[in-house]
Amino acid sequence: MARRKTKIQSGLSVEKARKIVIRVKKMEGLSKHTIENYNKLFNDLERCFAKNKYMENFSISDARRFLEWQLTEKQQFHGVRWGREKKIGASGSSANSYLRLAKGAFSTLINEGHLEESPFMEIKNIKF
Repeated sequence: MARRKTKIQSGLSVEKARKIVIRVKKMEGLSKHTIENYNKLFNDLERCFAKNKYMENFSISDARRFLEWQLTEKQQFHGVRWGREKKIGASGSSANSYLRLAKGAFSTLINEGHLEESPFMEIKNIKF
């Protein structure tokens, strides 16, 4: 059976994408912890690219930039009140977890008819 063609919507902000993905993932019955991880993914996308980035404009170079940002620039414990020393950069396994979440989120947006392709699908896990 052929897939139904749907018109791709334009202007899908990171925040709108977050709402769509979280809604779908909750309906799929994913755990509260997994839903929180998807929220962390979208928080980091906003921190890396600013809130005015549209999901349909993500390229493979943006996807690579996001992983590079995770490894080299991400400030751990961003926005927490306690005065813990803030580590810069995530571990390789954490960056791979964000890559897995990004692949899942973009796949959901494709399946829901909001995007045509995922820039994260071409990226392989980081070796460390």
